[in-house]
Amino acid sequence: MTTSSRLNIGAVRYSFAPWEDPAARPLIRFDGVVKRFGDDVAVNGISLDIYEKEFFALLGPSGCGKTTLMRMLAGFETPDAGTITLEGEDILDKPAHRRPVNMMFQSYALFPHLNVEQNIAFGLKHLPGEERKDRVLDMLALVRLEGLARRKPDQLSGGQRQRVALARAIAPRPRLLLLDEPLAALDKKLRDETQFELVALQERLGMTFMVVTHDQEEAMVMSTRVAVMDKGQIVQVGRPAEVYETPNSRYVADFIGEVNLFEARVTQAGSGTLKLTGGNCPAGYEVREDTPIPPGTAVWLAVRPEKIQVTQDRPPAGANGMAGKVADIGYLGDWTTYLVTVPGGMTVRAARANAARIVERPIDWDDEVWLTFSPDAAVVLTS
Repeated sequence: MTTSSRLNIGAVRYSFAPWEDPAARPLIRFDGVVKRFGDDVAVNGISLDIYEKEFFALLGPSGCGKTTLMRMLAGFETPDAGTITLEGEDILDKPAHRRPVNMMFQSYALFPHLNVEQNIAFGLKHLPGEERKDRVLDMLALVRLEGLARRKPDQLSGGQRQRVALARAIAPRPRLLLLDEPLAALDKKLRDETQFELVALQERLGMTFMVVTHDQEEAMVMSTRVAVMDKGQIVQVGRPAEVYETPNSRYVADFIGEVNLFEARVTQAGSGTLKLTGGNCPAGYEVREDTPIPPGTAVWLAVRPEKIQVTQDRPPAGANGMAGKVADIGYLGDWTTYLVTVPGGMTVRAARANAARIVERPIDWDDEVWLTFSPDAAVVLTS
């Protein structure tokens, strides 16, 4: 794929927002879905709409209910309450094999005694011989495995097995493809490459993908929207950038990426701004906030590490600044992370992009530094 085509796909993905159209009809609708296993409530009253051609991600820690929700959609589990509809039709009375849904499992579940083309053809027995053969050839070309058709799964690398599983899941042309932790078995470099390959493939097919993952990077890179789950409930849904930049709770802020959470109390609410006091910043904070919050309210300020500047120069009066001492430094190649201990014992994480080659480290261990952030860098959270 050329650079220009990647840019075009990105532009299309960003402008694609059927969920903002009141007249748009969802492809999948969960309405008040509940699933219990004994006394454990795995899914607790979830309502969610997913639209055609979305690459939708369910993101959350192990045990949050994301896989159970996907398995109910696939037909492997039955809800205790609520409905699941596909294009307006209730699918709960349909067995798994009669739903226009396919699932790619985390283990890939390839048949070890079948070669690559036989694995891909397994779900195509309903097609005439020549059409089945052509479909397999199309799938091999789609996942770039044309020369490996006769190999058995144990003769393939992890990335190649993943592609075979993907081709087999796509071959029957389902309305919806479910991916359960699809990249978990790959090493980091291959996982990073495959994320973009999956996005490009989904765009080319025009198919709806729904992925379950605990890996925030996967969800952020691949999805048009992401639903963050906790204890059987969806706590926030939005574009990856929206969820990262404007989390609605400390849980979401802490789960998506790195974050610093500063306790504070509102002292003054103005037009689009708040003034606050907090133990880490003796002069207090001033932040931009459109939602009116009454004075006296206890809040938390969520500030991402890359939005905090580290300097040895004292900031001007009135800045959101705090003094500290560098406790640790992590050099990551593209970024340098600083762990700075501030009064009260809190450790603040700041990150600086390495835009130039570093000959001498400008800030070193045990240096006294100042940390500052702009008024629009912080998100004010009340829960």
